[in-house]
Amino acid sequence: MKKQKSITDYHSDYLDYLEIEKGLSDNSQKNYSRFLLKFFYWLKKSNLSSLGPDQLTNKHIWDYRVYLSRFTNKKSKNRPKKIHTKFVFNSR
Repeated sequence: MKKQKSITDYHSDYLDYLEIEKGLSDNSQKNYSRFLLKFFYWLKKSNLSSLGPDQLTNKHIWDYRVYLSRFTNKKSKNRPKKIHTKFVFNSR
């Protein structure tokens, strides 16, 4: 039986999809990549790195949104833009 890929294993595939299927610009792809990496960091921090895409639940999304709402950028002291949470919902 083949082992299921974790969400983090789809990073390159998703960026390829954004480029080829969606026709997004390089800057948009870089932004999505940055948001993905932030999400992957949260997964790792939450001991969810091996989570498969079909295992992602509404509870995980809620917990990530809570994490983002409490996250502050140490350089600017600003809260992250709302696009982070939009990214998670658009990716499902």
